[in-house]
Amino acid sequence: MRVSDSLGYPELHGSSLSSSLGLFMVLVVADSNSTQMLIERVQQGDLSARELLYDRCMLPVLFLVRVSLGRKLRSKVESWDIVQETLLRSLRDLDDFRPEHSGAFHRYLAKKVDQVILDHVDYWSAAKRSMDREERLDESVAPTDDRFPPRQTASHSPSDQLILNEDLNHLAEAMDELAETSPDDWDVIVAIKLLGGSLRDVAHSRGTSPDAVKMKQRRAMLKLAKIFRIQEQQRHGAHRHD
Repeated sequence: MRVSDSLGYPELHGSSLSSSLGLFMVLVVADSNSTQMLIERVQQGDLSARELLYDRCMLPVLFLVRVSLGRKLRSKVESWDIVQETLLRSLRDLDDFRPEHSGAFHRYLAKKVDQVILDHVDYWSAAKRSMDREERLDESVAPTDDRFPPRQTASHSPSDQLILNEDLNHLAEAMDELAETSPDDWDVIVAIKLLGGSLRDVAHSRGTSPDAVKMKQRRAMLKLAKIFRIQEQQRHGAHRHD
């Protein structure tokens, strides 16, 4: 089965396109029983569950970071620094987390991403003002946790990491353009695909029906696919002229 077919969007098929959009299948950390069980084990002090949850959250948090940073900040801030610090803070504060509604864990992670990005931007801006030049964020900003040292992930080789970074960056660029041209479509994709909101919850927040949200999501994904395809063609055209 094609990735795009399994997503429910066979119209999205295309080698790079379906592969990158297929990342949405792993970008959402489902508030499933298995995830909730991991959270409970972490809250009980299980370090092995802590590592498993760290790995499970890696891709969703990375993409949340890429999308939240936007074009300008992505060129100034190292995404992996934000990811690692977000995961450390999320796990450190997990005792305070309670799954009160659908998508609660997604929103918990998204809030942590926002907090870490703001801290890094404040740090970078202060350094820029004081030294009158741009300065890369120092690694000392990230908190240390001897029980759970920062790492990327054992499940991805350096070459896999490079490919993953490129795919995520291309997808984030397409999301950037969607946010500029169709902000309402961007909101729907983020609410469902990244924050894990159910059709019912999103419909309630928007004052509409689940069926209307489902149709809106489908149209938004098709717009995203079109943007991605055009950007991909532009990249290939630029390479041919190099």
